[in-house]
Amino acid sequence: MGVQAPVPIPFPLSSFPGSSPQESEGRLINAYAEQLGENEQKKFKLVRSAGLSLFAATPQSGYRGGIAVNAISFECWSGNCSTVDANGNVTSLGVLPGTSKVSLARNQAAPVPDVVVVDPADGAFVIGSAAVTPATATVTIGGSVFTSGDVVTLDILNPYLSATNANGFPVTISHTLGAGETAATVAAALNSALNLNAVLIAANVSSTVLGAVITVDHQGSVGNSTSIVGAVTTGTETITLSPVSGNLTGGQGTYGAFTGAPTAYTGQGAMAQPNSVCFQDGYFFFTTGAGQVYATVLNGLIMNALTYITVQAKSDVVLLRSIPFSGLLMLFTTGSCEVWQDAAIPSPNFPYSRLVVLDIGLIQSSAIAGFETGFSELLWVAQDFGVHWMTSGALAHIKASPPDLDRLIENAVVAGQTIDAGCYITAGKKFWTISAPGWTWEFNLQTRKWTERWSLNLASVYGRWRATDGHPAFGKWLVGDQQSGNVLYADDSNPTEVGGPELYRIESGPVKKFPAQQRVARADFDFVVGVGQAVGSVTTKVLGTSAAADGDVKLIVASTAGMKTGDVIEVSGVLGTTEANGVWSIKDLDLTHIELEGSAYANAYVSGVLGTTEANGVWSIKDLDLTHIELEGSAYANAYVSGGSAVDLTSPPNEQAPSVAISMSKDGGSSFGNPIIRQLGRQANVRRTRVSVLNLGLSGPMGVRFRIDCTDAVYVSFLGATMSSDVRAVGT
Repeated sequence: MGVQAPVPIPFPLSSFPGSSPQESEGRLINAYAEQLGENEQKKFKLVRSAGLSLFAATPQSGYRGGIAVNAISFECWSGNCSTVDANGNVTSLGVLPGTSKVSLARNQAAPVPDVVVVDPADGAFVIGSAAVTPATATVTIGGSVFTSGDVVTLDILNPYLSATNANGFPVTISHTLGAGETAATVAAALNSALNLNAVLIAANVSSTVLGAVITVDHQGSVGNSTSIVGAVTTGTETITLSPVSGNLTGGQGTYGAFTGAPTAYTGQGAMAQPNSVCFQDGYFFFTTGAGQVYATVLNGLIMNALTYITVQAKSDVVLLRSIPFSGLLMLFTTGSCEVWQDAAIPSPNFPYSRLVVLDIGLIQSSAIAGFETGFSELLWVAQDFGVHWMTSGALAHIKASPPDLDRLIENAVVAGQTIDAGCYITAGKKFWTISAPGWTWEFNLQTRKWTERWSLNLASVYGRWRATDGHPAFGKWLVGDQQSGNVLYADDSNPTEVGGPELYRIESGPVKKFPAQQRVARADFDFVVGVGQAVGSVTTKVLGTSAAADGDVKLIVASTAGMKTGDVIEVSGVLGTTEANGVWSIKDLDLTHIELEGSAYANAYVSGVLGTTEANGVWSIKDLDLTHIELEGSAYANAYVSGGSAVDLTSPPNEQAPSVAISMSKDGGSSFGNPIIRQLGRQANVRRTRVSVLNLGLSGPMGVRFRIDCTDAVYVSFLGATMSSDVRAVGT
């Protein structure tokens, strides 16, 4: 057979795994296409996807969502809510019931915004708000003669509560004088009657008495609408009000809405348990599975029980989620989306009116993202198991997902699995992700191409990407970590996953223009070479310090992934233990914590493994918590205060001399041969312009496919490849 000229090896710009490997047109895993230049040929390179860097370390697990509010970010995990500041310092707010993905919203209340979170199964909780203080006024009883049979009354008014859930207003409190009354006894009787009134109790109005003076308070800002009108029906008794208007003043916050820890919220009894929340145009909007949508007052947590609507376009659906997008309120059910707009309708009526109904629903409440501030591209999984895309400024939507992804989504939903969506921005590009327990796909909104994301999980098996959700904060896009309780961020400058390996894998489609039984003499792959690093750059946060047994400084850090004993590190920014700042050799990495998979802690430790006897037995190691670094030659002297970071300056060998593994399949991708290792070149070593493999045997009737893997922590960029039957013919 004659010599075959070099033919291109077809690598895709999107991932096309197919229902079976034989119909695959290639895969991109942790890699994406980026256009080269502006010529008509539209050349592309396949570069490594953004890595993940640590932002804040926490002891939590089961990340559920977050939102930035001024100088802090509220983050939620299974059973917990915490705040994180710009330096990664974490403060726990307390218990947040539930484990499901949550929706969060904040308003523009001054000086402290209200922040609300809703778990679809456990309802709403306020996690941030102004401190609750009462509005107050005083009533003074006076007079020179107190005549038996005279009637003294107080009318307590509140026009807002007259039309809401506490609709017993106005309330009249009265006392008929008996024999021998004094100003003090009249005041005591009115105070007692006020505190026993059911309507006032429900509205959180109460009072105290001191002598002839009654102090009335009404918790929260709603108390500022409360006033007292005093009247004496007969006799010479007097009532003096302060202020003279009788208006209560000084109230702040919403009674019962926030105690400092996550506090259950029902709009003071005005609404049923909600399953989602959002904010727009000054209002919090809460949805229920039964189809109601409740609105609060402007920039507050006060809610009128009459301020709600019911979605009615379809009767056989469940309302799952309220989404603020493009200035509209989008109410997603399982089979439709009702779009509402602000109509400036005065309270207590619902402030929005319905604009249009879209015959496209939402498959699960967590399968939608992109409405986050700064992203402004809405994507969600609809009832057809496809991903739909709506851009800002229009109500038109397009189906954006390929058939391979549609099948994966359908299989996951049928199996009862949770689908969750997220988004992030890095390197000037917007990425939207969709994940199930076994996989993650990612959509590049700039190129409109889909790729796959994999992470090495705790069982050392590649599975779904460890990042989940995504929201902007502190100039970054923060994401949760499926493998820990840490908060991470998408980092285009980091070719690792929190110091661990990130697999870059690209697979070609079949080379169909190469005859069967033709010798594959060579294949040439065009990479950007010379990408090795002479100096390492693994960075970790310092969380504390202590003295080692020999007096050295021991750093307590977020993670030592990528470091080893003997590496040279540079420590900076440590306050308190300032003697730790400088360049040191790592004397020891102290492995101090082992988590036992499937165990349940019950008893306090005594000694050996007495006390915590439930630890005895055979267990699988779930996690090794490597968190301590001992600094060779240092001397501990001062207690730690805050701050600090440690940078490993010693580059691992695989970063100094990175390589790729190239393997070939002759059976349509069902299996690949042993990989051939080729170097990508040390730093700035660009004398070679290609990576080549020779003498690969004969092609088969299904053609050949190639797979390229790289786990070394370096920049990877692939520009194309060819193969030939002539060992002398170089095609790239």
